[in-house]
Amino acid sequence: MRGLRSTLVLLVITISMGAYIYFVERHRTPSSAPEPNEQLFDFEANDLSSLRVTSEDGGVTTLERTDEMWRIATPVDTAADEATASSIASTLASLEVRRVVEESPINLEPFGLDEPTLDLGFSLNKTDTTQHLLVGEATPTGADRYAKLSDTDRVFLIASYLNSTFNKTTFDLRDKTILRFEQEDLDRLDIITADKTIRFEKVVNEWELAEPWRVRTDFSTVQSLIQSLNSGQMQSV
Repeated sequence: MRGLRSTLVLLVITISMGAYIYFVERHRTPSSAPEPNEQLFDFEANDLSSLRVTSEDGGVTTLERTDEMWRIATPVDTAADEATASSIASTLASLEVRRVVEESPINLEPFGLDEPTLDLGFSLNKTDTTQHLLVGEATPTGADRYAKLSDTDRVFLIASYLNSTFNKTTFDLRDKTILRFEQEDLDRLDIITADKTIRFEKVVNEWELAEPWRVRTDFSTVQSLIQSLNSGQMQSV
């Protein structure tokens, strides 16, 4: 009798669980996935025609994009470091709002946006309008930074690590290549010191020492020197 009672209790529990699953869990609304971050801009990196980077030290660098290449226009007219400039452009185009802090704050000082640490101006192709992304202080956790657009009141958060992408000086943004040439086109190399000249000449795809005397030389040694010259980068100006 006791065994039969236990069996009936288990049967009731099983039926109850089945009913719960059928009537409750089956009709429960699935938990929603986290909402994706808001995309701040609706353009592609290739749509940008100019950048105006005001770094944390106050320096201002203007870049212009022509023939698919970036070039510094001010404070000097020189080639830009294409990788660095393109990184700013692509990061700007894909920038996401992590969270909106306030739609219309009365005071921007608590966010460091009364005097932004970074000011990134940009223009799109075929427009004369320049927009500005203003970046302020980091949040207490350091994970995000306060930011806003110059033509709106809304203060929002962007990822703090993006600061290293946007905070670039003129030197950071310029092409630092010392010598630019095609190695295959080189047929003579002179090393001039105060008291002598060492000259290498390429003869039938082989390097020879031509001065101070003519002898064959080690091809890989000369080629390594040429590669070092071709890849040399400025460290400062």
